[in-house]
Amino acid sequence: MFLIRSRAGSHAAVTMGKIPETLTGTCGPMRMLALCVFLCINGVALAVEEGSLEHCLAIQTKMNHYSDKRRDGGLETQMRSWKHARRKAQREFRQHRCYRFGGQLKG
Repeated sequence: MFLIRSRAGSHAAVTMGKIPETLTGTCGPMRMLALCVFLCINGVALAVEEGSLEHCLAIQTKMNHYSDKRRDGGLETQMRSWKHARRKAQREFRQHRCYRFGGQLKG
């Protein structure tokens, strides 16, 4: 069973091999076609942009900067802020698929 979430926040459960009840009925094929078009368009819109080596190095430098700040210590609010900034950089690192550079980033 899969759970499909629309951008509006509504959910629809889909079981493999079965057409969801919401898509069956008099205009089931049209709804199915609309769902396929919607998923294809969103898939294209959510395509991952791969980062260059230089961009990935900059992101990694940013992550190391915030790691060093946290290691040195500070006020609770500063530590929390640095943790959030580092996690944001980590998400960006993953979104741009920087892990594919592997050893080139460990310079």
